[in-house]
Amino acid sequence: TITAATVGWDVARDFGKDGYLEFELGLMQTLGGDHPSYSARLVGGGEKFTIRSRSMDKTRVLAGIYGSQAISDRWRIGGEVALAQGAHDQDVSVSLSLRFSW
Repeated sequence: TITAATVGWDVARDFGKDGYLEFELGLMQTLGGDHPSYSARLVGGGEKFTIRSRSMDKTRVLAGIYGSQAISDRWRIGGEVALAQGAHDQDVSVSLSLRFSW
């Protein structure tokens, strides 16, 4: 868990049935918790184990794009690409979604 402050710019456009598009650009400053560690236990029980990652950059540039498109009256497809870039590390995430509405 980290504590961070973010300032940025976000612009979105809804095209109705023709889709939705959103861009974001920002700057994140980590205020605390920049040495993350995660504790986990397997579902069946057993001993708890801890995963420690390296320290992350305190200042990171954030960028992302998200879009979705209706492919029928009930189905919508979407996707997102996001980047958090520091001086020494980089986090990239990509997701695809398929949504059914009834």
